[in-house]
Amino acid sequence: MPKASKSKPSYNDMQRDRVSSRSLQDHERAAESFDRLSTSNEYDSEAGFERIAPPVKPLGSLRKQYYNIHAVLIAKYAPIQSGTIENYLFLVGLSGTTEPKISRLLSVPSYFNFTHFHQVLQIAFGWADMHMHKFEVTRLGVAPFNPIMHNPADAPDDRFFHHVLTIEPNAYDSADYSDQPEKFKEESKVKLSQVYGKKEYKGKIQVVYEYDLGDGWEHDIIFLGKAEPSTQQQMGFPKDASVLCLSGEGHSAAEDCGGSFGWDKLKEHFARKTNDDDGRKEWYKKACSNGNPGGLKPHAWDIEAINKVLAKSFPG
Repeated sequence: MPKASKSKPSYNDMQRDRVSSRSLQDHERAAESFDRLSTSNEYDSEAGFERIAPPVKPLGSLRKQYYNIHAVLIAKYAPIQSGTIENYLFLVGLSGTTEPKISRLLSVPSYFNFTHFHQVLQIAFGWADMHMHKFEVTRLGVAPFNPIMHNPADAPDDRFFHHVLTIEPNAYDSADYSDQPEKFKEESKVKLSQVYGKKEYKGKIQVVYEYDLGDGWEHDIIFLGKAEPSTQQQMGFPKDASVLCLSGEGHSAAEDCGGSFGWDKLKEHFARKTNDDDGRKEWYKKACSNGNPGGLKPHAWDIEAINKVLAKSFPG
């Protein structure tokens, strides 16, 4: 009896099969002291990548830019080629930071799950991945209903349901304490495309990445659309790089500094160049988990270093 022939898998099927996971080691922070940080994260179970993208060229000083206009225009108006894997373009800003506003323009594959996205954000913003995190998805422009300020009878129905999803590492724990457990999702099981590609969410949601729930760092994520496949080549990046930081501004904020208020105070201390009476400078140089022995320059950041770590962590 002849053996049944197996149909040849499509290109997209093969890509999906090889996408999921890889152990992430030597997670160097994306600022001036990348070589001082090492962490380990886990991906999904299906391994896949063998190639490591070569180092990319820096875009030069972007100190006065909030994001790269050229890249945004390409992403919004150029068509997506068929037979290729889609990348999403995100403009992410660290809430509460000014002079400069810490931001990153990122190109991320749509098949990534939110665990991968968390790891991308950790690298891009130079965090040390030491604290809890979560993604909050809410309805765009709908403020939480305040029963003290408003009469419930006068409130639109959707004000009671502004919370759409909470995506976090241990969603089951949170769901156990909620009367709406279906709104808590395990981040490793939710792909970016399941949120940003969902018709009912299109243009109606906002997503915030919260890191270190004590210091309260909130990263406002603006979805700019699908990136045209030639974007990275036009900007001088390798075409086989799966994840890229295309632009941005600002030095990585310090871990455990007390949130945006503490960050401002730390910058003030280094700007005055006076005696370190309270030890803040010494703490940042020697004890801060993502500090820098050379001191703090708020506008200094290294896009090339970020992309090297992204290429090593997420080979194309």
